Amino acid sequence: MEWIRQRLDKFKEPFGKGKKLEKYAPAINALDTFLFTPNHTTKTGAHIRDGVDLKRTMITVVLALIPALIFGMWNGGYQYLHQLPEYANGVPFMDAFLEGASKIVPMIIVSYVIGLGIEFAFAIFRGHEVNEGYLVTGLLIPMVMPIDIPLWMVGVSVVFSVIIGKEAFGGTGMNILNPALTARAFAFFAYPTYMSGNTVWVHNAYEVDGVSGETILGKLASGTDVPYNTMDMFSGLIPGSIAET
Repeated sequence: MEWIRQRLDKFKEPFGKGKKLEKYAPAINALDTFLFTPNHTTKTGAHIRDGVDLKRTMITVVLALIPALIFGMWNGGYQYLHQLPEYANGVPFMDAFLEGASKIVPMIIVSYVIGLGIEFAFAIFRGHEVNEGYLVTGLLIPMVMPIDIPLWMVGVSVVFSVIIGKEAFGGTGMNILNPALTARAFAFFAYPTYMSGNTVWVHNAYEVDGVSGETILGKLASGTDVPYNTMDMFSGLIPGSIAET
């Protein structure tokens, strides 16, 4: 770690105060504090200083979301594969997980790349440090979306949620709207056919004959039998948003 610390300090030199690239310092400082504990110290008064800062708190929340995300990836693949004839005798865990991950991981990448890009741009423009709140938001946005929503819609929803739902109010801690739910609300009203109906909650339900994407409410509304028991509903083994469990 000392080797990384030395290389990072050397890399940061052109971004120091009064240097040529000073205005881009927030972006470099974000990388620094992501890898190492911030070296900020109190100047006056008596304080109790802890190694846990906002970034580490947010990372803890991200870690807490991982089990739901893993289940969402598996369930996303399972809801599709178990309806196919070739999986009539059961769906192997890895087959279901990889099928779901192939749809969800790109959504997470799009969410983080676009969202963090906007966060970095606002930090540089305003001259303040990068806020850590998007570490959680960037994961929550894909988790509340249907599995088959196009990636460009995810990207547009991220742009709207970060700029209108967060940065317009001043950034982390000052926004009155939840950015993740703002993204979902935007997608729902802007692209309703991709956010509701009987074909959006299960991968390829709109393309493959015999694959149903209806949720429980959809089946009740259409008067068809609900093939899920109480334990399925309790555990989340039903069609729906990626991680609504």
